[in-house]
Amino acid sequence: MEHIHQFIHSKRFAKGEFVQLAGHYSPELLILNRGSVKVYRGDETGTEQVIRLLQPGDYLGEAAVFSAQAVQYHAVALEDSTFCSLSKDYLHQILRDNPELAIKILGDMSQRLQSAETQLESLGQKPAEQRLLDALRAYAGGQTTFTLRISKKDLASQIGVRPETLSRQLKRLQKNNLMRIDHKTITFLSPE
Repeated sequence: MEHIHQFIHSKRFAKGEFVQLAGHYSPELLILNRGSVKVYRGDETGTEQVIRLLQPGDYLGEAAVFSAQAVQYHAVALEDSTFCSLSKDYLHQILRDNPELAIKILGDMSQRLQSAETQLESLGQKPAEQRLLDALRAYAGGQTTFTLRISKKDLASQIGVRPETLSRQLKRLQKNNLMRIDHKTITFLSPE
């Protein structure tokens, strides 16, 4: 696996810079090494639907490298970010030579598909407050106190509500002593 490093190239993106644009085809897998990136879909009115937030170890470009399709989303750096880039041809060769890596990628993609299906189900069946709590618990990662890594506007988009609705829901959760919010630091006050 050591020989893989010779095929990897570093790419840097400044805060606010687009990493990928919907409709563009770039035959490479981008693996986030440092920083954070928002992946979202937008429409002509400027409305955004946040799909996910990338953290180090997450990747983009699988549609291009596995099915030769242009990406269907935008990806923008939320802070200065660095990616490891691996071209489609080299990735395919590496996966042929290392089937255990291919299985690991398939497992990760299966988890992402399951997460997307759960999010879709949530948007259609759960009330806004429950969607908010679920999202906050996911960002907390099992911690009682955590720092929200996404803007409130993007959080609202991710759970399918308007920013005003999110603000009302957060105030209600605090009023009901379920959580305390201090800027971007959130503390759960009661068990799930």
